[in-house]
Amino acid sequence: MLTAAGNQLFYYTFEKDDKHFYKIDFMLTRGSKICPVEVKSSGYMTHASLNAFRKKYQTRIQNSVKVVFYHYNCTMNGVMQSIKQVGMKWFNLLLLSFAIAATLSCADKSKAVKTFDVVKNLKAEQIPISEILNINNIIKLENYIVLQNTGEGGDYFYFVYSYPDIRFLYSFAHNGRGPEEYLMPSVIKNTHGNVIGLRDHATDVIAFYELSDTAAHLKFSKTFKTPDINRFLWEINVIEDSLLLVKHQGYNTGARELWNLYNGKMMDSIGNSFPKLPHKMGKNYYSIFDDYLISASDNRFVISYNFIDRLEMGEVIDGKIHLTEFTGAKQPPKFHLYGDDTSTEFSIDRNIVTYENVYAGKDYIYALYSGKRLDDTEANHSSSIEVYTWTGEPVQLLNLDTPIAYFAVDEQNRAIYAVNPEIHEDKILKYFF
Repeated sequence: MLTAAGNQLFYYTFEKDDKHFYKIDFMLTRGSKICPVEVKSSGYMTHASLNAFRKKYQTRIQNSVKVVFYHYNCTMNGVMQSIKQVGMKWFNLLLLSFAIAATLSCADKSKAVKTFDVVKNLKAEQIPISEILNINNIIKLENYIVLQNTGEGGDYFYFVYSYPDIRFLYSFAHNGRGPEEYLMPSVIKNTHGNVIGLRDHATDVIAFYELSDTAAHLKFSKTFKTPDINRFLWEINVIEDSLLLVKHQGYNTGARELWNLYNGKMMDSIGNSFPKLPHKMGKNYYSIFDDYLISASDNRFVISYNFIDRLEMGEVIDGKIHLTEFTGAKQPPKFHLYGDDTSTEFSIDRNIVTYENVYAGKDYIYALYSGKRLDDTEANHSSSIEVYTWTGEPVQLLNLDTPIAYFAVDEQNRAIYAVNPEIHEDKILKYFF
């Protein structure tokens, strides 16, 4: 039954001492995580192998399961039958299948099985930097790497480095209210060549700069406001040089929208993928529960959810948004809700973070998977990048030796450039895959 349900079964032993070994009866995979299963008869109350395994591999375990078999009596149509009379061996096998399936599915009923045939463990090359104060993004252009500063205590928001040798060149986008100054800029994704775009959320200004070795040259700038002052646009991706694919996220509503950059008109809009969630959760709903990121490559895009184990793929064709594929959960999990006391089990912080970031490459999709609770401060972000085709097929799993927060991919040279200011505030991390 386990194999019929799509599980690959593994058996695992590891050394206890010079003469003895610990044994794990079954090993199941759940994406980048593993689920050890130990089977015991009713006479065993201890599970030393399972305890030792959990201690050794605690960061890689999603769930651990102990199955204990007892002598039961069953009532079937009012007739008492001893399980031993119907064949304990076969009942145990059947019970094992249901016990494992029930235990794992109860932990996260929406989680889909993700199997990666190729798993690589990557070690970072640390590239020192000293020009930026508080990194909150990394952008890969054709000939440059750009780091974004939060603006806290710094004069400039963007710092430009040569590529591939990573030498600091200059900074631009001054913090202020004057010409070519900004207050709350965020990057507009999916630009081409050495063009970088930004939107200042404080002033509604959209600007595009062409980078050279000596300066950032302003190509285009305009104030872009929607007719509804309460419509906030995030996750902006430029499509075909004239369209903006964005996330509109309100208090309890949201949509994926397509806007014309030049005339300011909305071209298309599709609702969120879980429209019943706000009604189902009622007063407990907040947009954080089905919040997501968008990353585009040419006219294709991918959506990754922060608390739902799901990736959605789509295309923009003739001014219309089309969702074409998805991989992962069909429905959201059962969420922990907001509570008056954040230390209670009803705190939002107890929810599992799924995808922390996503990057749309021309060839593949790269999704930074967490699997940790939001309040797990020891996690320090995520260290597993799941690679998918644009049809949602898993390709490979990249396990990084250092957790990362933001990353960009150079597919041609098979390199990942990443940052994690909580661990390495003065380093760019480079991985080859």
